[in-house]
Amino acid sequence: MFNYQRMIKSFAFVTIFLLSAFNIGYASTEEEATTRGYELAKKHQWKEAIEEYNLAIAANPNFVKAYNMRGNAYYFYGDYGQAIYDFNKAIELAPNDAEGYFNRGGMQFGKVSMDQVITDFNKAIELNPNFDKAYVSRGYVYYKKNNLDQAIADYTKAIGINPRLVIAYNYRAEAYLAKKDYNKSWEDVHTVQSFGATADPAFLAKLKKASKREE
Repeated sequence: MFNYQRMIKSFAFVTIFLLSAFNIGYASTEEEATTRGYELAKKHQWKEAIEEYNLAIAANPNFVKAYNMRGNAYYFYGDYGQAIYDFNKAIELAPNDAEGYFNRGGMQFGKVSMDQVITDFNKAIELNPNFDKAYVSRGYVYYKKNNLDQAIADYTKAIGINPRLVIAYNYRAEAYLAKKDYNKSWEDVHTVQSFGATADPAFLAKLKKASKREE
């Protein structure tokens, strides 16, 4: 079984990288502090990263990027309430920015209703129709709701946007397995392998047993 929280963590670092990449090199106090926070977050030094994001926000209380990045850091530090506060603040300051909705949706998974999570991913996709990771995340929630066709549609959309998004193939393979469409599940496994990646061993064992084939 694939680990959704691990996926969210990897997506969060992608988000952090993209948010910081646009402005690294600027001399402003908030940018310097945010860049330092990003470097600390890469090392999983969440407390220290939060302190840097605090400095960025103190320098510029309307600095949306710092709220998004601090929200991710708070989540991994274990302060869910503060993480949601930061994502809500990011959305308040930039209601047309998809990142805040995507972050809030991911961090609320397992803590609020799945429909609430889907609502945030819907908004992220509405604002950024090419947000591949939002499709993957929404697809996973549909999968957990046992809406397999919608899950597969979302994974397929993500792959259409980013044909080398390995996690989308992995998740789609699992959805196909649930539908007992073993041939399509194996096709996705083979695609992942062609990228030099590997499928989850536990999932492969399930697929082999269900399909009565080894590859």
